[in-house]
Amino acid sequence: KWAIQGDVELEYDLLALEDPQNIVVDLCYHEGRKDHYAVVFGFDWVGRAHGDTNNNAEDNHGMPRTCVIKYPVAVDIDEWVLQGSWEAWKSRLVGKALSDYKLPRNKKVRVKIARAGKGIRLFAGSALLWEGEDEAYQEGALLFFSDCRVRMDNLSITFKPVK
Repeated sequence: KWAIQGDVELEYDLLALEDPQNIVVDLCYHEGRKDHYAVVFGFDWVGRAHGDTNNNAEDNHGMPRTCVIKYPVAVDIDEWVLQGSWEAWKSRLVGKALSDYKLPRNKKVRVKIARAGKGIRLFAGSALLWEGEDEAYQEGALLFFSDCRVRMDNLSITFKPVK
């Protein structure tokens, strides 16, 4: 975790060694709290244990696999088959997809996440994938995690503190 306040830009090489599943960078994260932004590759809310044997619930309900989500999200996993649960997720998306990008497996991709003012933008290579605005959370930590095996290299973090 790295503490941030103000604008931040992250760049890194990302290689998914398995099918991408919940590869996340949290922005403005506070341990023990649920208010933060999550930049996600391979969004996967429902697993096989809950009945999504083909891993297609997200696609079937129109939830983007690459996205920026503003937490907290009030959903109950036991209600994953209900459209209302998916609408709750979608209502917490920050901005919109500019492509239906899916992170490839076994191919290195240069990722850039930029938070400037209320803007949040996500790039893969030179392509802008996602763009949104929200200014609710402006400080906290960066947190990296993944539900699949990944390799990250050449991490660069540029802080632009609030004046």
